[in-house]
Amino acid sequence: MNNRISLGQYYSVDSVIHRLDPRLKIRFVLCYIILLFIGRTVPLFAFLSVICALALIMSKVPPAHLVKGTGKLMLIMCLLNLVNLFTAYGDVLIKLGFIRITREGAERYALILWRFVLLIVMASLLMYTTLPSQLSDGFAKCFRLKGETAMSVTIALRFIPLLAGELDSVRMAVKSRGVDFKSGSVKHRLSAFKYMAVPMFQSAVDKAGNLSEAMEARCYRGAKGRTRLKRLAYGGNDIVGYVILLLVIAGAVWIKVKL
Repeated sequence: MNNRISLGQYYSVDSVIHRLDPRLKIRFVLCYIILLFIGRTVPLFAFLSVICALALIMSKVPPAHLVKGTGKLMLIMCLLNLVNLFTAYGDVLIKLGFIRITREGAERYALILWRFVLLIVMASLLMYTTLPSQLSDGFAKCFRLKGETAMSVTIALRFIPLLAGELDSVRMAVKSRGVDFKSGSVKHRLSAFKYMAVPMFQSAVDKAGNLSEAMEARCYRGAKGRTRLKRLAYGGNDIVGYVILLLVIAGAVWIKVKL
């Protein structure tokens, strides 16, 4: 895989976050996402930003690595959120012809973008700090999923970086054959991407087939009769983690009510 693609890959390093039980990490991220949507105020987002920054520091995942893996996704969110910037009514700050930007629209744009950046970072940290097998076990325990369902969810999550890397490889291969993605009209640039569609589809099917054969060769038959080498068990750090989770929830609710 192209080393520039890091979205969803496990980042191997010894940290407190890596050693936590996957059930705790999944529940923490879910609660964090819920707290992000209980309100849209600067104090609440500032509090959750501090929690996100502390989690990033404790995970020992380099910020540059995180930005490299999630930068394009954040750029897409910036573009999709532009509708909030130009459609809100209020005090006009900038007006260029029929385009106008209001103070209320700018505030809405900034807060919504802030929310989604925090969401992306925390969700990415879950995948960067948790092995695929741990994710599968954690999902199965947290949501009472069957083994096959939990494994399907984990495979779907892990296929994101695989397909992203394959897309980059196909793009470079097509570019080396003379296809230009950066010059010409918009129609010409969009039509150039059709040369990537068939190779990408074929690659995705091939990878799915190879994965299926590999699982069958290892006698994978789902959860029925299957044992685990390492069973999930809570430790002292996990108990402290749950206490911190309760404090985060209490702090966010207090900020929502009082501020």
